[in-house]
Amino acid sequence: MGKQTYASTPRYRIYPTAQQRQQIDITIDAARFIHNYFLSKILEQWQATGEYPEYRKLQAQLPALRKDYPWLQTATSSAMQAALLHLIRAFKFCDCRRVNGLFPGTPHFKSRNRYQQSYRNSNSYTNIIVTGNRVKLPKIPNIKICRAPSICGRIVAATVTREGADSYYISFCYVPDPRPLPATGRAVGVDLGIKTYAVTSDGDSMELYHPDKRQLARLQYLRDQLRRQTKGSNRWKKTSEKIWRLNRKLSNRRKDSIHKITSKLVRNYDIICIESLYHQSMMSQNEYRYRAVKYSSWGEFKRQIRYKSERYGRQLVSVSRFFASSQLCSVCGYKYPRAKRLTVRNWTCPVCGAHHDRDANAATNILHEGLRLVNQASAA
Repeated sequence: MGKQTYASTPRYRIYPTAQQRQQIDITIDAARFIHNYFLSKILEQWQATGEYPEYRKLQAQLPALRKDYPWLQTATSSAMQAALLHLIRAFKFCDCRRVNGLFPGTPHFKSRNRYQQSYRNSNSYTNIIVTGNRVKLPKIPNIKICRAPSICGRIVAATVTREGADSYYISFCYVPDPRPLPATGRAVGVDLGIKTYAVTSDGDSMELYHPDKRQLARLQYLRDQLRRQTKGSNRWKKTSEKIWRLNRKLSNRRKDSIHKITSKLVRNYDIICIESLYHQSMMSQNEYRYRAVKYSSWGEFKRQIRYKSERYGRQLVSVSRFFASSQLCSVCGYKYPRAKRLTVRNWTCPVCGAHHDRDANAATNILHEGLRLVNQASAA
């Protein structure tokens, strides 16, 4: 049996009543308390022995902890178990990065003053039920949603998020039903970049959303205003919320443009070849490169193209990042060393005389290498 894949819905705005809002806030506080409480315990053992306890041993302490702190009994147990599980997974992720030669920091404590806070509920014995524009959660029935969510599969979990003081959202994790798209018989290579976000081997260029000068000026004005205000004051809190709202709007528009790009690729091509870039090494070169690569969200692009390919029956091929896609001539295969410099945007092959655009040539080479890997795998 193959590995089970999961999908997530977009965030939907929910409108809880005053009593439902109180229950959500208590559960958020409980999940944050469990995270901070067990993080301090784990760090003590980590510093003493260099190891951290297993999830089962920590989970067995939850019933006694709920007796010591009676207010935890009003929160759902699945939310506290999920908070503990995510904490253990964070430490395991740090171990994996440390084995690969990286030096990650340990998980940090969560503050109650964060603008965005959330908790997660797992679905067991129909704890989570969606009926039209209403959703039932553990201990919180009949919550109104802005519109009926489109979920084609079995719901696994739901995440409730609070932003600011009065904005609540919900998203669902589910096992999608297979929905293969009709075959197109086409393959494409995609080159990701900073100057042009995505260039295909067919010559199509797709741009990522960028905020205009007015929005950037507004954001800078709010940051300057926040810097002059007293931290923790009412004016400081109002300005912080304005900054968070504007950043959220820009982030949502950027994710929306990535969704449109990845959906277009999945609809039009059967085989999609991309390059497995190593973001960390590119971000560490200079400050400009760090900001540009971070804003490009290549990791989000790969995540979306991966789960959409699995859901709709497309084949995703990842080409090694050591493959010299920008330096090879896509016509004769000659390697042009000067093309390694990013300032060289166009060049002419000295062997065959073909004139190349840097990004389009790289996308064509990625397509050729991806098809070679597909044929090699099928032959084996």
